[in-house]
Amino acid sequence: MSFRKSSDSFRTILAIVIGVVFAVSVTAILLKGTLTSTEKRSKAAETQMMYRAWEFTTTTEGWNATNLNSFWARNGFLTGTANYRIVSVSNRFMDVRLLRGNKNVTVRMAVSIPQTYEPTPTYHPTPTPTITQTTGPFVLKVSYMSSGVQRELAPVQGKINGGMIEYILPFTDIAEIPINSLKLEISSIKPSARIQFDYIRLSGTVIPTPTMTPIPTASVPTPTPRCTTVCYNGGNCIQVCNSTATINPTRIPTLTALTPIPTAAVPTSGCVTSCKEGQNCIMVCNNATQ
Repeated sequence: MSFRKSSDSFRTILAIVIGVVFAVSVTAILLKGTLTSTEKRSKAAETQMMYRAWEFTTTTEGWNATNLNSFWARNGFLTGTANYRIVSVSNRFMDVRLLRGNKNVTVRMAVSIPQTYEPTPTYHPTPTPTITQTTGPFVLKVSYMSSGVQRELAPVQGKINGGMIEYILPFTDIAEIPINSLKLEISSIKPSARIQFDYIRLSGTVIPTPTMTPIPTASVPTPTPRCTTVCYNGGNCIQVCNSTATINPTRIPTLTALTPIPTAAVPTSGCVTSCKEGQNCIMVCNNATQ
């Protein structure tokens, strides 16, 4: 009998555990689906935008070089040979407006330095030249002119003799930016280094500006003038307007007519004697006191 009770308790506990595991699994699946849909909506709200792309198929497409010899475009590459440790290419005739969102300059390029041969000393029994190859980093810096103000992006390091590599330099400001000119500077190289560009691109994602819904202004109706004529007993009438209170004429106190005070007649000539109890007498003669 006790064995049966223990078996029933075990089954009850097992059923509860299975139910809890099932509930947790369903909750996790629903939560994952919610996060996935939210992420999709967030990505759908942003639009990918390619503002400008220079592919250098046949021409330099408005780019000019500084400290670069043999600067030309051919077969989709912009190529030049450095004659100084710092070189640059620039495009000064641009009118591009980068919209609100994440923006970046993407450059696919290569920097190569020819191999140099250093002959061994003449006293070496078997003179064999050694090959010196530079593979150190170069520095790529991008600057731009925006509404008359020169600004720079954070520089990146590139690999010399590393082949074609794509470098992405992001803008830190997500606000709308007008671009009037663009300049790429390559430093930490040696003269005779070969600079080659595959493409230069201005791209990013556009974040739509939220639309502000105007709040309706509550209209206050102009009150209709209400006028009431109030008349006092024995007096004039007045008119009360724009009053929300109801005037009850019955509550207006009645003014009691004042009883006129008799005026003592003073003769035009002669004198009148006036005496009061407990006081001296005075004589009034023709409005003069004696």
